[in-house]
Amino acid sequence: MTRVSDPTVSIIIPAYNALPYLERCLQSVVDQTLERGKLEVIVIDDGSTDGTDEAADRWSARYPELFRVLHRGGSGGPAGPRNVGLDAARGEYVFFLDADDFLGEEALERMLAVAREQDSDIVLGRMVSHNGRGVPESMFKRTNVDADLARSRVYWTLAPLKLFRRALIEENRIRFPEHLPNGSDQPFTATAYFRAKKISALADYDYYFVVQRDDGGHVTQSGSASNRADIVEEMCALVAREVPEVSARVPFLTRHLQIDLGLVMSYLPDLPLGEQEALFGRIRALLEEHLDDEILRRLTPDLRVAYSVALGGSLDRTVVAARAFVEKPSYAITTEAGRVYAHLPFFRDPDVGVADECYDVTDRVRVVSSLTTYACRSGILRLGGSARFPRVRGSQVQLIVQRRDRPARKFVVPVTHDDDGTFEGSVDVSSLRDGKPLAAGVWDIYVRVVNGDLRETARLGTGDRCPEPTPVALSGMAGRWNTTLVPFLTPAGTFSLDLGRTKFRIADLIGTWRAQWEGTELALTTTTAVDVDLPVAIELDTQGSSAVFDGQVREATISVSIPVDRLQEGRWRARVRIGPGATPLRRRLSVKGLPSISWRRRMSVWSVDVVRFRPTLNLDIDRRSPAQRLGAAGRAVTGRQGSRIS
Repeated sequence: MTRVSDPTVSIIIPAYNALPYLERCLQSVVDQTLERGKLEVIVIDDGSTDGTDEAADRWSARYPELFRVLHRGGSGGPAGPRNVGLDAARGEYVFFLDADDFLGEEALERMLAVAREQDSDIVLGRMVSHNGRGVPESMFKRTNVDADLARSRVYWTLAPLKLFRRALIEENRIRFPEHLPNGSDQPFTATAYFRAKKISALADYDYYFVVQRDDGGHVTQSGSASNRADIVEEMCALVAREVPEVSARVPFLTRHLQIDLGLVMSYLPDLPLGEQEALFGRIRALLEEHLDDEILRRLTPDLRVAYSVALGGSLDRTVVAARAFVEKPSYAITTEAGRVYAHLPFFRDPDVGVADECYDVTDRVRVVSSLTTYACRSGILRLGGSARFPRVRGSQVQLIVQRRDRPARKFVVPVTHDDDGTFEGSVDVSSLRDGKPLAAGVWDIYVRVVNGDLRETARLGTGDRCPEPTPVALSGMAGRWNTTLVPFLTPAGTFSLDLGRTKFRIADLIGTWRAQWEGTELALTTTTAVDVDLPVAIELDTQGSSAVFDGQVREATISVSIPVDRLQEGRWRARVRIGPGATPLRRRLSVKGLPSISWRRRMSVWSVDVVRFRPTLNLDIDRRSPAQRLGAAGRAVTGRQGSRIS
């Protein structure tokens, strides 16, 4: 079959020793919902030795109209193969796909539609991690079809795994620099960004799945300190060329000094002295040329300190600051005049002279919390989790229960906690309000972290290890208080309590009752999403008389047995009773498909007729004496839908 003569999208896949990942990658291309006639796939085998070349050829033989496989000697990086693919591409757009990653089925169809509708030169689709490898996320918080390069977070992802208008690349003669063994994607993508008229970032679908290889064979995760410094120097020079106005360079240089030069700085502590000195010289030169007060303010505190120390000229002190940047140890804090300062290396050391502003973490100190365990019994909610200021030492933790519609009504719950912020606490809803139960309502759970004069409060969220809360728990306090206690997660994943059926109704959480006769006993059962922590019973009453039959609760099933042959004559109304004491929760009981029965006791025949005044179940119990039976003129006593009495 002949190949497509005029493809719309050319997919370029450099591949080097990519088995077994290549199979899923190529299958994801075949599975695209975009019409196959609009696609061409160019696989460039870069001298593989593990069978990648043969696997690619098999796919080409299977789908000759779709695949082209180009074989070349090993180049040691993806730049060369990508350039080969660009030279061979014929599509209106090109998309770069790594051989160990794969696409969502609708990825290309969706991206192409946006490119056409918006006349976009570059389209970014949301990237997601398939198995734990880190992915850029900040630029995919929401869809932005006309992203401002300086104001958005688009520039913080410089991988080329995007849809590019090929005319943009060819008219500007953009290629991957092959002298860079790694990081060649940065100059390529950045240049395309700067030359593009319109960029769209899409967050409405999982477009691109990033895979962590078992062998760690990712070029982006390799490279020497010197290679990494080459990238930073090249990118800072590129920004200076593409953005003539110095002040306009700030958002772009911030990205390179934070991520790329920060990575270079992390190499410094473990290098031999000679390499340390050479690298330190290159770091200082970059900082002297490109770092200004506005960029310094935007950097993380660790790097602010490390760069300030480096500009001071001491290699030894810079190594100390760089090690703290790598290891990120916890630190004490000082709070003064409403500002919070981290005790990072050389804090207020007069011999070093780093300005306090470099240690300012006021805008970065935020509570991070998670709920990892919980249990609810007898009205006591036991919670375990963590709450802390990341990296800050010596903090204390409190739990706060606050009513949602009346924020002034809040109660502090003591907890036990460790230095790492893990805590355990108990919320006794029966006595938290000065020995009295909490009022009905929705109550939100907060954590407060206190460190000296610094105190921050945040909603308690759930962590990965915490299961979804049990939909409802019923709690009763020895007859003096009965209500429902429903732990639930908000849409934002934070933990709250519904007290007194404000948000959830018990009747909606107990299933339909099933009924059957077992001799003269009426067996009633129901399943429930309710974690029942109260006695459950069926209550029958008739003309001044009543009877209560206790139920059993086992593994979300409630069962009650009623021996009707012990009841006197009359019409008995049935209700479900939940809770002890004088004011339990009562609900009407309704069942379907229950026949009538009869039985003999002594000289009389008794019967139970099921009378349904919906939704309440009523039982008519009737006794016929020998004289009444004789008057029936031999009529057989038979229960409607029941068994004939012998």
